[in-house]
Amino acid sequence: MSAPERFSGSTLAKHLSLEVAKVGCVLVAVLTAMVFN
Repeated sequence: MSAPERFSGSTLAKHLSLEVAKVGCVLVAVLTAMVFN
């Protein structure tokens, strides 16, 4: 695997983990709202 491929792969992984974190935060917020309502 060449360096550019590895770089784009890690960038994609970083982007995916950011998306997962965003979805997780939204889920936690929704669950919290449901519990406290």
